[in-house]
Amino acid sequence: MSLTYIYQKDCLKGEYLKVFDKVELYANVHGIGDDAKNDALLNLIDMLSVAQSKDEGTEKIVGNLDKKKKLKLRG
Repeated sequence: MSLTYIYQKDCLKGEYLKVFDKVELYANVHGIGDDAKNDALLNLIDMLSVAQSKDEGTEKIVGNLDKKKKLKLRG
């Protein structure tokens, strides 16, 4: 099992880390394969790191996760 993204997520702070943790939890709960999960989460770390350095919000990258969660629970 390759979890190299774990060593790189330390660069994320605040809302960026919170979004990463939500996406990681989703990937784990839905049984996404290790290689695919690792690649996707490394890409997400890159995108969130850039957004964090530019002080941009996370919604440009992942949308509004809280709103999506509410919609899924209703329907």
